[in-house]
Amino acid sequence: MEKIIQNKKMNIVCEDTDIDEIENRFKQGECILYVEDKKGEYLGCITRRELLAGLKQKCLTWNCNSYKIMHGEGEERRAKEIFDIHNNIYNLPVIDKNGLLLYEYVREIDEKSFDSTRYWENRYKTGGNSGDGSYDKLAEFKATVVNDFIRKNSVIS
Repeated sequence: MEKIIQNKKMNIVCEDTDIDEIENRFKQGECILYVEDKKGEYLGCITRRELLAGLKQKCLTWNCNSYKIMHGEGEERRAKEIFDIHNNIYNLPVIDKNGLLLYEYVREIDEKSFDSTRYWENRYKTGGNSGDGSYDKLAEFKATVVNDFIRKNSVIS
């Protein structure tokens, strides 16, 4: 588990950020954004699930029930407990008593012990989907690439 100091890697947006800007940040590789109000108080997080809901509603939406940890004694132990119990949580923001974001804990992922089956089962069980490559333009692109490969290499099933 790694502790990351705010504004070095932590991805923070204001509650009035335009949904198109959020979409562009995810297209550039973001996987989680933390939302603050104008005073810097933590409001929740945006993952791809919230992004898709926001795009449908044409406004920014976030998960205000996301896990967070209060700064103080025992926070590292609490972060470890949450990571141990919830396999689909990778980032945990730490907030102070006023609700301000301080830093985040990030789950370390060991590629050797990564269980693909468990990942996808947990993803679907928690309301996730098969990812951007399975929908719209990216799905069409992926199908074109796969079909071209099959045709060029005479693959048969």
